[in-house]
Amino acid sequence: YPNAFTGYAMTAYYFDCTEQFAENLRILLRMVLTPWFPAESVEKERGIIAQEIRMYEDSADSRAYEDLFGAMFAHHPIRVPIAGTVESIGEITPQVLQDCHAAFYAPANLMLCVTGDVDPALVEEIARAESANAHAEPVPVRDYGPAEAMTCPTKRTVRHMEIAMPTFCLGFKCEPPARGLESMRREIIGDLAAEILVGESSALYTRLYDEGLINSDFSAGYESVRDACLFSAGGDSRDPDAVLRAILDEAQRLSREGFDRALFDRRTRDLDSFESVCYRMCAYHFDGVDYFSFPEAYASVTPEDVLQFIRQVIRPERAALSIILPNESEESA
Repeated sequence: YPNAFTGYAMTAYYFDCTEQFAENLRILLRMVLTPWFPAESVEKERGIIAQEIRMYEDSADSRAYEDLFGAMFAHHPIRVPIAGTVESIGEITPQVLQDCHAAFYAPANLMLCVTGDVDPALVEEIARAESANAHAEPVPVRDYGPAEAMTCPTKRTVRHMEIAMPTFCLGFKCEPPARGLESMRREIIGDLAAEILVGESSALYTRLYDEGLINSDFSAGYESVRDACLFSAGGDSRDPDAVLRAILDEAQRLSREGFDRALFDRRTRDLDSFESVCYRMCAYHFDGVDYFSFPEAYASVTPEDVLQFIRQVIRPERAALSIILPNESEESA
């Protein structure tokens, strides 16, 4: 089973298999490291990508997140949809793809991760052989522009779509952490803050659910890419503004009174799937940290770290709210 995806921080090509692992790995590496962009294939793929873009544009969840990122960040690339637009992909030519491959698809900018019952020596042998003729370019220098202010350029956006119930995403801007272990610690702290503030076992989640302000699709967490971090939450709600006010009020209460340490002591982590392990190893690697440092980083986090995160981040001046309303709503955007 082969597949690929592009996120805000990396592009990944991968496969799952139950046999013929060595041959599958050779094919994957040849495919990634060998540029081949015939004009007819580019034209065909352009139509496929255009269909995917239109599909995302018809998804209320996708539009809510993209509108939130656009509202929160003034210039960071996270505010630009990953897939681009139908108009922008019309400008892609075989030469553009060739230039992109030459700039980024070099071994120095690549991480290979394998999870399973495999022979590490065999993996290394195949990787060295298949990358022997790859161009040895240095890692490209990224430029994300000047540091973002901790306030949001736009506080509230509203869009109308063909949906049955309003959908929303809200976010609070966070200071980007230093790369390496501190980045991993901040992610742990942010996720724990989300669980304690508005996770399924929290008092606030129960109250919002009982009042019909959220449903089981509601979720919250910490998200981070280079130089852009946020605490986000979202789902369906008949009154997204009330959800935002409730989260702000609960953050103030926790800042004054603290939280039940039993919530912190009961923290657990599900065992990751093979696919998740591979993804996390790659993502952490490109952020300058070893995935296997996780136990050390996790053990170093204290309740006070989580409380300080809530005090510093969950504040009105750092908040933005993106709402998708049903078309029949009379509220204007």
